[in-house]
Amino acid sequence: MRPARVAALSSRPDRLMSNEAAQELISMWRPSTLPVLQKVHANKVPLTLLLSHGFSGKSLAVQLKGQIVHLANTIARLVILEQQTVPTTGPAKIAQGQVVADVFFNMTLEKAGGILEPMGYNGEANILQTVTDSDGKPTELLLRFGRDFNTRRMRRDARFDWKPDIPATLGLDIVDQIPISKLELKDILSNCVNNRNVLRFSILNISAGGVCFKIPPHATKSAASALFFFLLCINIKGRAEAFFLLAKKLGLHYAQQSKEADGFRMQFTHELDMSKSQTKLFWNDIEKTGSSRLRNTLNFLMGTSES
Repeated sequence: MRPARVAALSSRPDRLMSNEAAQELISMWRPSTLPVLQKVHANKVPLTLLLSHGFSGKSLAVQLKGQIVHLANTIARLVILEQQTVPTTGPAKIAQGQVVADVFFNMTLEKAGGILEPMGYNGEANILQTVTDSDGKPTELLLRFGRDFNTRRMRRDARFDWKPDIPATLGLDIVDQIPISKLELKDILSNCVNNRNVLRFSILNISAGGVCFKIPPHATKSAASALFFFLLCINIKGRAEAFFLLAKKLGLHYAQQSKEADGFRMQFTHELDMSKSQTKLFWNDIEKTGSSRLRNTLNFLMGTSES
């Protein structure tokens, strides 16, 4: 095998990070970026890069997967583990004569109370130098990351498509505040059962952390900032499993054909604890964890349904 061809980049860390590069990255140090990169490096988190550059056709991009092996502030050396071409509609990104890659990765953060929260990150990185093999394929990249990363919460639980033949009683109502008395709960349940002042809806999919409703298009605006009460009572082997959940709007659902909003994506925030409810209602905060009871029920129900 012929030796690797190097394009202005040595694989040795001491040569990779020259004094000039070190001086440059001191002035480019980004407090918001560096802590994230340090965690990525320490935990060996895999990164995905997308480059819409280098093709005569505008519909292809290069997708690279790799790992940071050396880090000096916001400049990193990335070893490429996988690469492929993928379809894209995005234009090539060039900044000051350098190719810019879109960067994506996932990392679990530990919050207060030991709660683990999966987060998704995306940002940009300039490609400073490249190492290629004898066939001209990139094997290493020298990257300079941008100012910060955009983050979003990742889905914690499996999302199941709802089947209309599931033996269940469903109810949906809009409430002004968290119900605190059994009388309030009775009125809400009466609304759900008698369909008074209740949104007409159907379930598209559901998980332990939230649900996606399909509702009339006119209701997507009127209920945009509301607090929802969701009743779910599932009949499993002759035994009813009842769930009383509060939820908030997380986003809109769009119809595939018309591309118009036809529903809500909801996140569960509270679950009624029937074992502790006496004269006043006791609600468990499940916004960050989801409902463990619903998780177990869905896993059993959908597993049984699939088999």
